Amino acid sequence: MGVLTSHFLIKNSMAELESDEIFISELKKGYSFQKYVNDYFIEQGFETQFDELKIRKNRNEINDFSDDGDLFILTKKGKLRTEIKSRNLTFEGIADFPYSTILVDRANTWIRKVCDNKKPDVIIIISQITKKMFVIPISSQENWFFENKHDGVRDYDRKYILCKKEDLKSIEEFTNWLKTKI
Repeated sequence: MGVLTSHFLIKNSMAELESDEIFISELKKGYSFQKYVNDYFIEQGFETQFDELKIRKNRNEINDFSDDGDLFILTKKGKLRTEIKSRNLTFEGIADFPYSTILVDRANTWIRKVCDNKKPDVIIIISQITKKMFVIPISSQENWFFENKHDGVRDYDRKYILCKKEDLKSIEEFTNWLKTKI
């Protein structure tokens, strides 16, 4: 992601954050889907590292509560840093995902992860409705692009990084590939 990182850097300020009430609500909701994905990989025979949810008491503690990743899948070569994004959308897989592009992350959040050496090795998208999943391969990042979007939950406009639907992989394809790595 050299081009995206070197040509675009956003400073994260407290003013850009959503309210604590929204943050905590979304954090708890997201954590339940992270646990679901963790359980899926355990059922598939993988060892994982999955931390308990920790919630900061106030915004001043924000840097102390930044995590290293949502889930780590353990392989022979080390830990696979996994980012899990739950979406309030109905889909069974890639084919019926209702959009031609997928949000990878807020641009400033992604760039902070890259700069802090916390870039995920894989991003898993899970439906909050069907619990079906697919994968955004990091290897597709050369095709990613920026777009301004409105977040209806947080009620703000931000610059996001998006991925085209044709770059996605099924959860089964990813799981089968990963089984060759353990």
